[in-house]
Amino acid sequence: MKFLEFKSTLQNAKLDRNYFLYGPDPYLLDQARQLLVYRTQEGLKEEIHFVRLELEETPVEVILRLARNLTIFARRQMIQVKGFMKLRENQGKKLEEYFRDPSDFTVLLFLAGELAKEDREKKIFKILESWTRTVEISALAEVEVKRWIGSKLKASGFSIEAEAVAFLQESQGNNLERLSHEIEKLTLYAGQERRITLPMVEAAAGFCRHHNVYELLNAILGKEKLRALKLAIEIMSDSSETLYMISLLSRQLRQLLQIKEMSGKLGIAELAKQIGLYNRYALEKMMLQARHFSKRSLALAISRLAMWDDRIKRSSVDTKVFAELLIHDLTN
Repeated sequence: MKFLEFKSTLQNAKLDRNYFLYGPDPYLLDQARQLLVYRTQEGLKEEIHFVRLELEETPVEVILRLARNLTIFARRQMIQVKGFMKLRENQGKKLEEYFRDPSDFTVLLFLAGELAKEDREKKIFKILESWTRTVEISALAEVEVKRWIGSKLKASGFSIEAEAVAFLQESQGNNLERLSHEIEKLTLYAGQERRITLPMVEAAAGFCRHHNVYELLNAILGKEKLRALKLAIEIMSDSSETLYMISLLSRQLRQLLQIKEMSGKLGIAELAKQIGLYNRYALEKMMLQARHFSKRSLALAISRLAMWDDRIKRSSVDTKVFAELLIHDLTN
């Protein structure tokens, strides 16, 4: 199923209690997951309780117990499960028992990447296919990727020349995650210019520090501690890159803090206007990310970034300690 088909189905059909999403493109799979979270949240005043679990680390019995018991702080919950393709047959039967009488307040979401033919012949796949809303999110064709680039830029208020699209696709391939990062770089690089040209794409392609900084931002917001620390160390080899990183991270954290403070008080359109982010999907992504941070942790991180910036400008020797402490706090 194409991503847009899944989106349309999700918007127009009744929400199921169990989903199984898989596919070769991690970016589209994550977008589908975000849409499902948003749809589950729809109509509720309070946030849903969201849990991520790996079956390699958490017994299936624990997952099913969580599915049957709702926290007192939420009316609905979503439990995301990965690593289930290695389940033994007796464990699969326990899942099947749950599917016969699933909880009304729980959406159980199973996520997997690309599955080979032998994976689809496994007993666990057959169980999930029989008892869940099973959707294979197919990758975009080359011509669809071209349209996707244009529409993603348009959503941010930019247009792009055909030659620039061709160069961008040639240099980055059809990997939507990499293309998404490049598009973010281009909108920053273009500044007040609202049309992306081939020379801009060529120039930005050599502007590698942007890419590293955006990777760091994504690692921090995704709470990938080791990856974030590794990227920060690479970036800090150049003080000018470090200052650039602090500037972008400060802006992102301030937006997350604004979202935390204003969510529930303003509609999506007014919230977008207040924080200066007019791409609906980017805003919804940040709203999901904001749930993983407290107001206190965000305010403390912004304060530490200001101190870090000051120490770099004064050539203080302990900037690495500041970076490690900040990343540790934000990725816990």
